[in-house]
Amino acid sequence: MIYILGAGPSGLFAALACINARKEYRILSNTASLPQIGGCQYLHDKCDINTWQEHDLLEMVYPIYMSIEEASIQYSEKQYGRAYSNSIQRIGKRSKKTVVYDLHEALSSIWDFTETKTEIVGFGCLEDIAEVSRDSSVELVISTIPLNQFVKGCLYSTIVVNEEEAISDQNFVVYNAVRSDPIVRWGNIFGRSFTETFIPVSHRHLFDPSKLVKKVKFRHELPSITKVMFAGRYGAWDKNARVDTVYRDVRKALENVS
Repeated sequence: MIYILGAGPSGLFAALACINARKEYRILSNTASLPQIGGCQYLHDKCDINTWQEHDLLEMVYPIYMSIEEASIQYSEKQYGRAYSNSIQRIGKRSKKTVVYDLHEALSSIWDFTETKTEIVGFGCLEDIAEVSRDSSVELVISTIPLNQFVKGCLYSTIVVNEEEAISDQNFVVYNAVRSDPIVRWGNIFGRSFTETFIPVSHRHLFDPSKLVKKVKFRHELPSITKVMFAGRYGAWDKNARVDTVYRDVRKALENVS
């Protein structure tokens, strides 16, 4: 039996990996509802599901007077800090089209399969996670619960996400490389326009908590617990982790599960 902790986007894609690998699984989470997403979120890979529709996304860089190299460096440093920016994939081209998939649509289709496999359970510390792994029937525990709930040293910045009705039929995102401008990105994703703006930690209390997002920056080494895999952007506190990379990482881990 595979246990997945957390029913957010990473948890559901871990479940999809179990489904496609024909592994029995259960999801343990403090909530049992379809994850709500906002801002600039989309799916990069179809994760072995051929029925998900392909869409074009236009990616652009602002301001246009910068070279692409300068804009890439400044955007990475603005987002993640100078010390961490070298490990982040930077903007590759000034203007490019890429194929993406509707993440909300994907999550909805996965939730249809996983809802009955989800049980409401809270986890307050790493020992709670370890306790699940000690069950003799457990082959692997995949934790996607935000790591900062258990471990110190998980640094982040805070952005506020504002969304309105679509301003275009085209999916596009503009990366803002101007360091002095608090706006990080803006654009139009699957019927919603969005703006992501940095706010100081001291001002967080002034905003609707549902619109605040932690931008992962840095963490220490992952905890080591037998039969436990930490996965996802928040579960492993890894900015480079997307839901499609979670899917691939879990599929690979399942190859070693008898």
